[in-house]
Amino acid sequence: IFDGSGIVACNAAAVAMLRCRDKSEVLGLHPASLSPELQPDGRRSLEKCVEMDRLARERGHHRFDWVHRRADGEDFPCEVTLTPVELRGRSALLVVWHDLTERIRAEDRLRESEALLRAVTENTSDAVFVKDPAGRYLFINAAGARFMGRETDEVLGRRDEELFDAESAAT
Repeated sequence: IFDGSGIVACNAAAVAMLRCRDKSEVLGLHPASLSPELQPDGRRSLEKCVEMDRLARERGHHRFDWVHRRADGEDFPCEVTLTPVELRGRSALLVVWHDLTERIRAEDRLRESEALLRAVTENTSDAVFVKDPAGRYLFINAAGARFMGRETDEVLGRRDEELFDAESAAT
């Protein structure tokens, strides 16, 4: 919980996420001091932090991506949700952080895997295709489309019956 002057409360998960020894290393700090000087968009963390707080208060909550810095100096991406609350008669923000590090790594691995699969399927002379349970083409490589005498985009989303006459579709 952040009250404008600093963090006034945090849970053990926040302490662990920041790789701090205990809450005393976090309490009293401004969230911008737990961030690199600049965010990925080039804006200063402190001034962007003020804007994010303002948006949360205007909208009743605000969710956005942010880069924080752990106690050991490692920057990490997180999704931040700010929700205005009242604490002992004073305005404050309930702050929830979701560390996005593992999700981003998994997305990167997936992109790399997709690029490898695309390179393999596009550089083979064999026809490669995938159909859904209804028989519609979800994927076809260039060699497969050439074999059918079609362009790739003509085939995708269609079934054999839509592409060929009944006699050739049966063979």
